[in-house]
Amino acid sequence: MGSDRLGVAGIVGAVSKQAGAVVGTSVVVSKKIAGSGVRGATAVKDMVTRPVRKSAPVADEKVRPASEASALEPRAKKATARKAKKATTQKGKKPTARRDETPTARKGAARTLLAVLESDLAAVRRELEETRSEAEKTRSQLASQFRELQAEKESLISDLDGARREANEMKAREDTVRARVAALESDLTVARQALEKARSGQNPAKFQLSSDANAVRTEVGAVLSDRGREKVAVMSPGDGVESSREATAAQPDEQTNVGAAEVEAPGLPDVTLKEAHMAAFPSVTDRIIFTRALSDIVSQDPSVRADAARVIAGIPHELSVRAIVAHMAREPSAQVRQECVKALARLETKEGLSAVRRALTDQAASVRLAAVWALYHLAGAEGAPTLAHMFFDEDEEVRRRAATCVGWLGQEKLAVKLLPLLADSSVPVRRAAIEAMANLRSRQVVLGLIEHLNDPNKSITKAIIGALKTITGKKMGGPFPADEKSLQYLIARWQQWWKDELLG
Repeated sequence: MGSDRLGVAGIVGAVSKQAGAVVGTSVVVSKKIAGSGVRGATAVKDMVTRPVRKSAPVADEKVRPASEASALEPRAKKATARKAKKATTQKGKKPTARRDETPTARKGAARTLLAVLESDLAAVRRELEETRSEAEKTRSQLASQFRELQAEKESLISDLDGARREANEMKAREDTVRARVAALESDLTVARQALEKARSGQNPAKFQLSSDANAVRTEVGAVLSDRGREKVAVMSPGDGVESSREATAAQPDEQTNVGAAEVEAPGLPDVTLKEAHMAAFPSVTDRIIFTRALSDIVSQDPSVRADAARVIAGIPHELSVRAIVAHMAREPSAQVRQECVKALARLETKEGLSAVRRALTDQAASVRLAAVWALYHLAGAEGAPTLAHMFFDEDEEVRRRAATCVGWLGQEKLAVKLLPLLADSSVPVRRAAIEAMANLRSRQVVLGLIEHLNDPNKSITKAIIGALKTITGKKMGGPFPADEKSLQYLIARWQQWWKDELLG
């Protein structure tokens, strides 16, 4: 739960960083606009306020007096001579033109500068609009990704809660089994002590202690025979099962001399309690647990039978497989049959494969679902044809799990068998098939994947693009397109690439 919160916090942080980046870009563009306006205004102001150079005024052409003209004549001649000399020395040089800086010219230049500034301002505004549009797209994509991750988080939390509930139930069952084992061990300890003291030669104590031991044996035998009678109640008539409790009551002396380990619960097919006590188990505790579960598996209560199947699955032994397989043949409860299939998978012996294959045709979808996993676990690649046959099961969860298991087998040749599932009516089944193809990495399914890129569900299209990238190593673009036009363009690129590959 803590990791989920950290994941969500990370996503929110990433979204906040990208939003901050967009805001920063907008601020930079705004500053550019403001700077351009200030520079333009300053330039216009300088041009308008520049001083105008005044040309020398032209003297009025009035008739000068003769005395003044005669006085100025030598000076005019000297000036004419100087001009002629200057012209001679500067002959061949291009005279520099003087800039006409009249108010009209400055206004024209100012208008030109304003036009340039307005063009720059329009370009900056367009850049700002593009930035805002890109920011909106990014925000939309992040929101979509956040919703998807939120949904995935809720799904994971739900799965976690279910797993915790199942773990609590398993712990409660384990505590019950341990309590039963402790009670049996206590009874056996008392019986052993009584037998040891009886063998020591103390006759008075021998009678008393033997009576205690026999009392324990009688009680255990009564419990086992009650289990056998429950078995008779759930079995069909004509099985020819007798009650050992009645046989024991008819021969009390023999019961005194027979230990609890030799009491046989009737109605147990193939595996009897006598076989269980004679067999070699890793420990005495395993033998006790197995014999108790062997009697519980014929209870009238389906939950007790299911618990017994789970207990037997925890004892790796040949008798465990025989007991489970034999019981599955006539178990009326789908819940118990499902637990039996799971038990065979946990026992990890191929002796149970035949029963698992029969369970693939069970009427209950839950049993078939467990059988798919058991077949994958026990048969591996040998079970691939049978798993592929389960792609056409009527239950979508069975089809989904079969596709997932085939993808885990790691054989490229199996990828083409997944192609029919791309048109399945169930979205989870289509997604499982696509993920399995990506795991198998076979180029034989590339065309089929490309043909289904226009799936009505966008999550399936996204999964197909991811699988194509994994299988081919090609990357046709960045993130998944947010709009339909971009998506169709990306699909067209994949289609064209595949045509080029075929032609090449």
